[in-house]
Amino acid sequence: MKIEDIKIVKYELVDGVATMSHSFIKLLFKRIISDGLRDVFFYSNDESYNEVDFLKLFISNYAHLYVAITSEDVVALAYLTKRINNTAEIHLIVLKDYWGTISHEIANMFFKLLFNREKYQLVWGIVPTTHTYVLDTAKRFGAVHLGDIPNSIAVNGKEENVSGSYFYVSKEDFMKKEI
Repeated sequence: MKIEDIKIVKYELVDGVATMSHSFIKLLFKRIISDGLRDVFFYSNDESYNEVDFLKLFISNYAHLYVAITSEDVVALAYLTKRINNTAEIHLIVLKDYWGTISHEIANMFFKLLFNREKYQLVWGIVPTTHTYVLDTAKRFGAVHLGDIPNSIAVNGKEENVSGSYFYVSKEDFMKKEI
């Protein structure tokens, strides 16, 4: 697969019609679970969180959803929460079948879209300190590590929280480091 085969679609209403069906969004949740990525993408001790709860994030407009797709498959998705002015918290995941070299190019596509077309100036996130690959990838895109906060992330199935690394990527820093 080539990066040119991927396009990113935003969930939104265009002339009153949604760009993605509710059943498609529910399938995204199921795909994350079937890929074994629940604990990577959802930081919560709430085992009852399900595809309906996931869908509600977007139909309520609490979060903005972006999905990277090819003509045959979903490749990655991102959603933004805590949107204030031109900043937001980013939740980004590349699905398992697309891990590897292309995952950096996919992340690059998301950041370009957010900073250029969507006009964000800064996105920030929190990642468990144990997810070193994600943290290393964020640094490649100009992420600034703000520090770690002990016991700040709840993880499904674990009694104790884990430490989280807080970081941000500004449009200015991204444009300097774009890969």
